[in-house]
Amino acid sequence: MADEKTSPTAEELKQKADAEFEASLEGLSEEEKTQKRAEKEAKDHSQIDYDAEIAREKERTRIAEQKLAETNFKLREEKRKKEEQKIEGEEEKEDEGEKPLTRQDLQTMLAANQRQLYQNLMGDTIKRLAREMTKSEAEANYVAEIYKNRIWPEDMPIEEQLEEACAIANRKPFMTAQRAEIDRAKKSKETSSTENLGTFKDSQPVEEPRLDANAKKALTGAGFTWDGKRRLYVKLVSKDRILTYDPKTNKRQVITK
Repeated sequence: MADEKTSPTAEELKQKADAEFEASLEGLSEEEKTQKRAEKEAKDHSQIDYDAEIAREKERTRIAEQKLAETNFKLREEKRKKEEQKIEGEEEKEDEGEKPLTRQDLQTMLAANQRQLYQNLMGDTIKRLAREMTKSEAEANYVAEIYKNRIWPEDMPIEEQLEEACAIANRKPFMTAQRAEIDRAKKSKETSSTENLGTFKDSQPVEEPRLDANAKKALTGAGFTWDGKRRLYVKLVSKDRILTYDPKTNKRQVITK
């Protein structure tokens, strides 16, 4: 009985794709390979797992709502205790484990309540704008969840708020591409500097300068010839030493050959 063929796993498919990609880089320079790998990484990261991101944002919402509910409960309890104290005509000591709400706590709670109420009233508008700014329903839902978990300036139009939420949702592929571009620019700059340095060291020969006929005749008569690489007139004075003449400075110098 023949063995049943099993479908390759996601990891195996990824390994195969990576191997094929690396094979496609054969023949390219190191700089080109680096750029291609950066482009591939940016493309891979551009595939956002919206379900996972939405789940994360919903968890943040759950934690924020839980804290708000606890604050509201604490406020109601304090109000109830104060009313009881007035009725009984006596003050009750607060439990050591509990602290009264501060003015800042109260302001934060009221702001959160107002924000939650506003988002509930504007729910349909938020979803509509999110759909207009995104390419899929999953992305729109992710943007809407991000919007719910952020505190926006009161004077900022809701359209701009959704635009920023959309930018936050797509920050990962953008930043990956941005970092890849920065790395590519740095490597290109380093390569360019290295090439320029090599060009300086191995400079091309320079043509002989135009001299006065008498000066040129005197130099050739003295045994000098033009050395384009050194950009000097040179004359062999011994087996390993030469005499140089710089026509720009009229300076003569004996150097090792």
